[in-house]
Amino acid sequence: MSPAQKNMASGEPKDCSSILQLALTVLGTVTGMTILIVGISMASKYAPQPQQQPLILKIHSLSVSGLNASNFLTAASWDATLLFANQNSVLELAIDGFGSSLYYNYSNPISCAVMKAMHLGPKKQRLAQMKFNSTQCGEEQPFIDDRVLEGIRKDEIKGEMSFHIGLMLSLWLVQEMAG
Repeated sequence: MSPAQKNMASGEPKDCSSILQLALTVLGTVTGMTILIVGISMASKYAPQPQQQPLILKIHSLSVSGLNASNFLTAASWDATLLFANQNSVLELAIDGFGSSLYYNYSNPISCAVMKAMHLGPKKQRLAQMKFNSTQCGEEQPFIDDRVLEGIRKDEIKGEMSFHIGLMLSLWLVQEMAG
């Protein structure tokens, strides 16, 4: 037998192929890990960052006078003070005039208010008064059925009522151009 035939018979070519497979596996694993690490680091560096909401809106106070379930539409007057705050340090906020509704138990509108347009500079805030009453709704008042009035009467007796303010406003972000 020749030395080449002896090497073939002893399995040396198999050893070369298994070494080659091992080298390719290690190379593939290292390449995959490198791609994964680079991808994660680039995603954390270049991915869009969550933006902070520029407008903070809080109910500062809500009070009512003349609340009486029997003459609810004409007598009740609600005063709400809302805090509008611009927490952005660069952009100004322009808020269009808007209407608002006062709700009993989330789903029953009972009164209206109108708010004038306002402007907030960067890092500025403003308290704004809203008056909810029958004159603010214009000619069309919210319909308050007997079921809602009965619920208000029962809550009044218990001494706890649930009212919510709903509003939809248009907000414009304004950046002044230097020059």
